[in-house]
Amino acid sequence: MRRAVIKSRDTTRYVIIAALGGRWILFHRVEDAGFGIHISMATLFKHRRSAEAVRKTVCGTKLRCGLKVVKVKKTKSGVRLAEKLTLNR
Repeated sequence: MRRAVIKSRDTTRYVIIAALGGRWILFHRVEDAGFGIHISMATLFKHRRSAEAVRKTVCGTKLRCGLKVVKVKKTKSGVRLAEKLTLNR
């Protein structure tokens, strides 16, 4: 029971991003199988395994498809990135 309460309070989520060029980041949306330009449009995954599975489904087994799974934190005012992005492939 205690473990379930701790998991429910965890604010860590994962999103799938695509880096275009050096400055543009697109966030994957599962609802319409597309991408959005703001993090609030992104689909949030509770488990990294789930996000990796969707990423593999979208780009197949190609290693250079450009999609990455990134950790984010949910806050009262929205969502923020929890790790520094390196956009180089």
